[in-house]
Amino acid sequence: SVNGTWVKFTNLVNALDTGIEPGSGVVRIRNAVFSKNYGGVWGVGKTLIEDTLFEGNNFGIVGPILESYPQDMTLVRTVFKKNRHALYHSHDIRVHASRFEQNTNAVVGRGVLEGSTITGNGVGLRGWFNLCKNTISKNRIGLILEKTKKAGGPIAVIYNNIFGNTEFNASGELAIPHNWWGTAEAALARQRLRGNLLIEPVLQEAVSA
Repeated sequence: SVNGTWVKFTNLVNALDTGIEPGSGVVRIRNAVFSKNYGGVWGVGKTLIEDTLFEGNNFGIVGPILESYPQDMTLVRTVFKKNRHALYHSHDIRVHASRFEQNTNAVVGRGVLEGSTITGNGVGLRGWFNLCKNTISKNRIGLILEKTKKAGGPIAVIYNNIFGNTEFNASGELAIPHNWWGTAEAALARQRLRGNLLIEPVLQEAVSA
């Protein structure tokens, strides 16, 4: 357990490895700073991270390279800023009330992301996520929704604000109705999409947090 008044990990190769055997307990990280490391947290097994800052790392959090390895991670009120890869290769991860800004790649993997903000990044999100009540804006690319080898089932992308991304707001091949695209007109919203996304009905106004 890492739980203190802003415990700081900085200028390390691998700051913290949460690799544990399945069933051996939960790793808890709270009120910590991971700054200017090659890798911040390398996560395998059950991990809870709360009220923590990842800034200026090459990798903020890295999941297992092999999808068969277990990862059961929850992030709450966590901030990722100016990392090359903020949340990378995550499997079955849950992100709540967190913020991603000025990262090259903000979120890559699969899982659930709720009540969070992704803004000012190169790529906002790439992978297969259930998304609800997030704001994804002012990135170079907003969303790239694509299946992974072990994640191809249905996902829900609903009640999000997805707008104002430079190249496009979203790409993929699925239905994602009931989102705000910066306009109440579906025809205008589709001009900022790629692939075959079915977005109607669109929301008529932005979603409040």
